[in-house]
Amino acid sequence: MEPTPTVRGPLRPVEVATAAVMAGVTVALSVIAVVVPVASALGLLAAVPMGIVAQRHRPRAVLAATVAATVVAFVVAGTSALAGVWMSALVGAMVGDVKRRGRGLATLVAYLVAVAPLVALFVDGMLLVFSNTRILLLQALTNTVHGISALMSRYATLTSLGIRIDSTVATLVQYWWLTIPLLLLVQCLVIG
Repeated sequence: MEPTPTVRGPLRPVEVATAAVMAGVTVALSVIAVVVPVASALGLLAAVPMGIVAQRHRPRAVLAATVAATVVAFVVAGTSALAGVWMSALVGAMVGDVKRRGRGLATLVAYLVAVAPLVALFVDGMLLVFSNTRILLLQALTNTVHGISALMSRYATLTSLGIRIDSTVATLVQYWWLTIPLLLLVQCLVIG
């Protein structure tokens, strides 16, 4: 594959068109992942369209696609879809950049390990500032796991497992400021 000449200036029509279409696909996947609980795995695929934009065009095109997708996702499904679009754009941009430069998995992992702490710091900061949202999120998680544990306790063979899961999640919720960054790192590595 021949290196493409450096393009400067405003976005070309092909870049705008690609950014618009791929932003729409990213929004669709992110919104479906948020609205339909069974389809949450589609959120992992939402990074692919952004990766295509990043692989074929300039970073400016990825930024345009991200801004467009962010606005539409927020209007359609709120902050959960918005966060999904941001994460997809970030991971897609890194994967597309690595592919465009002809690098390998080691470079991608290095990118992801470098960026994950910054994302985690941002998320921790937002959860610290918006404490009511944090309390709601962690309480919903605790209630869900406690309910699953209660269901498991109905079966003698699963009782001890349910108790262990319940206590593990209680510990993870207690140390949320450390748990969330670790989960974000794992998520970045899995999506990438």
